[in-house]
Amino acid sequence: MKSLKQKNQLFLLFPEKINLLTYFLIIILYAGILGTVLVLAFPEKDYRVILDYPAAEYNADIDFAIFVRSTPQKVGEEGKEKLEISHSFYGYIRKITGINIKKIRFAFSGLDVNGKMQYIYETNKDGYATLPLNHHYLKTGVKADGFSKYFIKVIYFPVENGEDISPITLKLSEEVLTLNPKELKNAAFLEKESEYIDLSFRVTADTSNDDRYNGYITVDPKIKESGFHINVQSWLVTTDGKIYPFIGLYNYTDVAKFNPNYSSTIYKNLDVEYIYAKAEYTDAAGAKHMVYYKEKLSELVK
Repeated sequence: MKSLKQKNQLFLLFPEKINLLTYFLIIILYAGILGTVLVLAFPEKDYRVILDYPAAEYNADIDFAIFVRSTPQKVGEEGKEKLEISHSFYGYIRKITGINIKKIRFAFSGLDVNGKMQYIYETNKDGYATLPLNHHYLKTGVKADGFSKYFIKVIYFPVENGEDISPITLKLSEEVLTLNPKELKNAAFLEKESEYIDLSFRVTADTSNDDRYNGYITVDPKIKESGFHINVQSWLVTTDGKIYPFIGLYNYTDVAKFNPNYSSTIYKNLDVEYIYAKAEYTDAAGAKHMVYYKEKLSELVK
């Protein structure tokens, strides 16, 4: 049996008895343990890259419009309720010119008002869509206080004389229109007529749920010539002046009336007094024209 002195000597000599590879692996092991401890002690901040897409302009090949339905709602136990806003996104995609587009792939994302990127929809790697797409489901139930910017990427595959030609990539971004409390008394919202757009809303009682209304939007371009670009955002404004996002429409370039038969919910316990809206109309020359809308909810309910 080895003496205690001999054991101690062996322990002290241990580093000299291993080869260089083993010594290197031990260092890596300890480094890994240290890294794990640091990660647990200091969790990595949730970070997603904000996309750098150019501002949207009229595209002569395709129209890719985004329809947004935002629903503010009180959730939680009575007396401990908090407000939660969920957003549903839909795509309307069609050809504009006579170009023959065989298939498309696309992705849609948004930067919320808290500075977080939300990647909302992307076509599967090997998946494609054919045109036109009408009220194409992108994603529902996205939770956010609101969005400040939307991003669209489309890859479309034209066909010419029966032959596939190189795919075309389109990237664009849309700044979400805003409404601040100081604007609520802006006289512009009292203007009822616009030479560019007929913008209107209708509200009906929800026969399946007495606690809410159903809201609908109509956007009808008055100038029936291609080349324009429309963004629309509406808000619910409560009796105590709170402002919540409602229905939005972005990157709309179709001369046809936009009048989807899909309702957006308005909960009665929010005490909504008005619907406000803004429409940004960019004409073929690139000049921007603002259209304003304001109506009492009580006067819209049918």
